[in-house]
Amino acid sequence: MFFRVFFFCSGRSNFHSMCVRILRRYADRIGYTNEFAIYDTDDEKRVIKDIMKQLQIDPKRYPEKMFMAKISDAKEKYLSPDEFESEHATEFVMRKVADVYREYQSRLKPADEIRLRRIINQPKRSIGDKTLAVATEIAQGIGETLFEVISHADEFEALKTHFA
Repeated sequence: MFFRVFFFCSGRSNFHSMCVRILRRYADRIGYTNEFAIYDTDDEKRVIKDIMKQLQIDPKRYPEKMFMAKISDAKEKYLSPDEFESEHATEFVMRKVADVYREYQSRLKPADEIRLRRIINQPKRSIGDKTLAVATEIAQGIGETLFEVISHADEFEALKTHFA
């Protein structure tokens, strides 16, 4: 709390912008680039609206806030778009949410990659640096997210031994 008050009162910065500056400056020390993106609610809303338009979903019938809330719930439960769709396969509206969620994840690829890498290796888990490098190379080669490649690791010969 002291830092929040100090930075706010000094007029230099607020707490959050100070944290972002620190993260950008030292991102390389934790294995990231300083080119990460931070999405706020307005950014998320804009992306969701664009996706709904692309998928021809009527915003009057299905408001973007509903999609935002359902996607947020799925992420809190660590559900991928496919897992979310599987859990709600019989519900028409939830299948629409899964479609929007899937497209949303693909559009947020750079930010998603950072979150996924943090989840995988901070703290160290059974997926090591070599496996992560192989998965990243495959993802870049086929234009998919790292999450999708890891989710379907058994489909990639180069990863079968790493995830067996």
